[in-house]
Amino acid sequence: MVAVVCLVGLCVQTHRWRVGLPHFLGVLAAALLGFTSYLILKALDETRGQVLAFSSGVWGAVLLFFMLTMSPGTVRREPSPCHENLNLIAQAIFTYTLDNGEYFPFDERGPLHSLALLYPEYVRQPKAFRCPYARRKRWKRRMAAEFPADNPLAGLPCDYGYTWRVHPFAVSNFAIIADMPMNHARQEGKAVGSMVLYVDGHVSWKGTPFCSNHPGDNIYAQEPGWSPDTDSWIRQE
Repeated sequence: MVAVVCLVGLCVQTHRWRVGLPHFLGVLAAALLGFTSYLILKALDETRGQVLAFSSGVWGAVLLFFMLTMSPGTVRREPSPCHENLNLIAQAIFTYTLDNGEYFPFDERGPLHSLALLYPEYVRQPKAFRCPYARRKRWKRRMAAEFPADNPLAGLPCDYGYTWRVHPFAVSNFAIIADMPMNHARQEGKAVGSMVLYVDGHVSWKGTPFCSNHPGDNIYAQEPGWSPDTDSWIRQE
């Protein structure tokens, strides 16, 4: 019974959330232990075998419950390399504002021109603008935008978007940089969330695009009545 329950749970979880090797081995070990115990006790005593069969089913159901509720799809860990990239960019922006009268990087030609102002003085490695997770997709992913031809990062890809008109006195929870929507998708065409950098420098994983200072503000869209002082609009062009 345990083996059957674990197998069903494993198939469901593999299809929906991608199971890691340690998780698989743990489930397999529990299934084998329960099934082996059942065979031994059933050979010794029919009644004990029936009791153990029932208890095995109960424990199998409990194990299945934890498999589903504690799965990577339900409790998602932050993709740490991407988190580190945005932390590095956050430190670069902070230093930039100290050197530029508290103004955020801004170039009237657009977001990527603005981000390029951080290189090479504040961000030394171009790879900081790449989302490591996006490069490991098993399907053909959306082509990353490229830095324009007339700046130091010309032709190099960028996986992040930027709210390029940031007021010097913007509120602390104003979103300024984030993954583009498909960077962390598990399936083609299904975005699940983004790493977001805020004015105060903290980086957080968000499962919704409505995650800036205003609850109705989609950070990837220009909302009706959009104002650069109050609404985040993260983009690459």
